[in-house]
Amino acid sequence: MASSRREAGLTPLKLQGGRTVIVDNRTGRAPADFVLLTLAKRGAEEGYTVISNYIGKERPAPDAVPKLHICTLLRPGKHTEQAGAICAMGTLAAAHAIERNSETRTQIHWLGGIHPERRRFSPFATRQIATVWAQSLLLPSGFLDYMILHAEIDMPKSRFPIRMVDAVASIFTSRPVNNADHLTQSFLHDFFGMYDMMRSGVTELPFWNEYCQRSYLIGKRVRFRDGKKIRRGKVVSVTETGALVIVGGRGRRYELTSQAALISGARNYK
Repeated sequence: MASSRREAGLTPLKLQGGRTVIVDNRTGRAPADFVLLTLAKRGAEEGYTVISNYIGKERPAPDAVPKLHICTLLRPGKHTEQAGAICAMGTLAAAHAIERNSETRTQIHWLGGIHPERRRFSPFATRQIATVWAQSLLLPSGFLDYMILHAEIDMPKSRFPIRMVDAVASIFTSRPVNNADHLTQSFLHDFFGMYDMMRSGVTELPFWNEYCQRSYLIGKRVRFRDGKKIRRGKVVSVTETGALVIVGGRGRRYELTSQAALISGARNYK
């Protein structure tokens, strides 16, 4: 009985394509990924998605930007080496969803950060409007038991139609499907289009070309840490495991796998 009361605020929906979306009506109770983690441990099938507007335990400021959290359960199995690619797919899908549902054009930062497009851009001084990341459980066999893909998207009134912004605030108290769900539907449609192609065994995934074209770091000069040394170089690409490829002095090639190693960047390379 207690469990039923705790879960009474979880509203299951069926979106086009048969995906199960659960709306967490318990505002402020738990982040969406925590709810989905519980479902994953119970054996929920791939494609389960939980959406919420959880913002943490702290009391939000009166002018706080509404946020939409979209968490999707994946069971990629043997595709452990594709974790970076899966995050990149989610980042690109979130960028598409934002652009289809607002007037904002986006640029992608390495490792899941999405910013509004700017002619002159600094990733260290420009607000990030969406973030995509993943958490997973690796089994002793080397297979992934599950992966949870998490997209957090800012939805301010200045960027999204007022009806959609209101939907984020009321998504936990009203049905039927509203505009915030349309953004979720767009995200899931594009993500699974890329993800299913990877699962089918396609070796050359075409989404990488668009991902690299949207990156504002590629073609720019950056400073980064290499052990105890600070180096400079030109970003030339992103590998299919998610590493940032930089060519430094004397043509030496570096692959950064940690965002903390990036000190500054986005200057035009000369």
